Amino acid sequence: ADCLAARTAVLDRFEGCGPPDLCRFTKVIKAGWPGAGAPALGDRSELRFFHYVIGLHVTDAASVTQYLRDLIAAQERGPRGAWLFGPQEWEISAGIYCCYDAFSRIDVRVELRGHGAGGSNSYGVNEHGVEVQLCREIWEGAQLSALLRSVQAPPQGLLGLRALPLFSKDGVCESFVRLATKYFEWGDNLDASTANGGGAGTHALCD
Repeated sequence: ADCLAARTAVLDRFEGCGPPDLCRFTKVIKAGWPGAGAPALGDRSELRFFHYVIGLHVTDAASVTQYLRDLIAAQERGPRGAWLFGPQEWEISAGIYCCYDAFSRIDVRVELRGHGAGGSNSYGVNEHGVEVQLCREIWEGAQLSALLRSVQAPPQGLLGLRALPLFSKDGVCESFVRLATKYFEWGDNLDASTANGGGAGTHALCD
């Protein structure tokens, strides 16, 4: 099953600060799979790859887009995959990054499409799988949710998790204090922090 469809299907069951962010790329294979005995995929066949992320400073669509573009650039210029696909035999046609806003219960998504994943689009998906427009409040909720997830213990046994050192970056602590203060009352929308492995406060922002 596709990881994005699976995430959308369980949005109404997310608890606490929500799951780690999801990053998925679509690679278009422009020639058959090389190698003796390997099945031929045919022209323009697609493969999808994904990983989870904790610790990305999700301030707006631009910050997420930059993360996607950096990964795309690193893959396209590096030797990784060349032994498998052959030189110039594949390209990244799409990328999407999902970050859950636990306060509004909206999954914020930034999508890149086109050769090298050029054009970008940002939108939200609610608990019913319906797309919604993003506003500054939702972006700040997603940013605060990502900050809270970065200080919690990561889910055990989750494969493909990339943990970034978020609080080592300049200005992040100040952003956390500002948002936590601004939206403190929103903490009641979260499950009790003790259920999420946190401290003894009434919700994650108390801890």
